Amino acid sequence: MANTFIITGASSGIGRATAARLSDEGYAVVNLDKNAPTGTTSATFAEVDLSDLDSVREIVGNVAADNAVVGLVNNAGYGQMASLEETSPELMELTWRINVLAPAMCAQAVLPSMKSNGFGRIINIISRAALGRELRTGYAGSKGNLMTMTRVWALELAQHGI
Repeated sequence: MANTFIITGASSGIGRATAARLSDEGYAVVNLDKNAPTGTTSATFAEVDLSDLDSVREIVGNVAADNAVVGLVNNAGYGQMASLEETSPELMELTWRINVLAPAMCAQAVLPSMKSNGFGRIINIISRAALGRELRTGYAGSKGNLMTMTRVWALELAQHGI
């Protein structure tokens, strides 16, 4: 069983480049994305809507049960430009489900495997918007939260080699 990385949003952009690099280094890669990749890719594709947290838990749990997951890259993100006045509760909720809750659910699903192996890496892709940027109340807030959660996880999980 090959050491496996799970990457959210690896059908394009940073996620796809990360998947290619990890594949080149000998890792098996599972791409969790709403959209299928175009062209040739070495990652195994699993379709998932990251706003559907039950599906996220189920799919990541299944991947972790069937593979030696040593890494998780929470790369996928959602952001819609809107001023504070234009930011609705629905927009905030969708943004936080994808950018904060889905990464946490993915991390929870891979922890048993990583803890039993005494090793793992969880990489959360944030944005400089977390430091503040106009028209990004929901997005910047969610990425700032993910940055803080990453620090908390590092403190909690270091004793397990994660």
